[in-house]
Amino acid sequence: MSASISESPGQDRDDQVVSPGLKAEFRDAVRSWSGHLATALRDLKVVGLAAGDNLALFMAVVLGGAVVLLLSNAYPQASFPDLLVDSFHMAFLRRVAANGDGWVPVLLTFLLPLFTVLVLGEGALRAISIYLRRRTHQEEWDLMVARTFAGHTVICGAGELGRAIYHR
Repeated sequence: MSASISESPGQDRDDQVVSPGLKAEFRDAVRSWSGHLATALRDLKVVGLAAGDNLALFMAVVLGGAVVLLLSNAYPQASFPDLLVDSFHMAFLRRVAANGDGWVPVLLTFLLPLFTVLVLGEGALRAISIYLRRRTHQEEWDLMVARTFAGHTVICGAGELGRAIYHR
């Protein structure tokens, strides 16, 4: 006979019942966490939309750098996608220009990182500022959240009293 955990007669492990109170607590905890997760994702979407203009402006800076490289004919053998990649690398302080390439790539190696820091830095600061000030500027935050809603039914005046009347 092998050594095993002794079970009382007539009880199998499958017959063990979880108390209803524990199930309710678990269900409430899952609802609470899912609510917090949904709120966090909504807040992330609102902040992302606030910084979206800066991302578009950054893409315009990189595209503009590629166009300047193309028009300057600094790299006649390179295709436009290659110049776009070079412009992106220049924006993040990767040295692309070598001695003898001319003054345009050297100038872009200085200017593109400067514009990148200004555009992306301002966007990051704006996003952080909006998120941290959401409690003090509740009206502005509510308008930004309302812009993210689609396919919702809105009950006007559903504050504390409105919710109580709705639930009655």
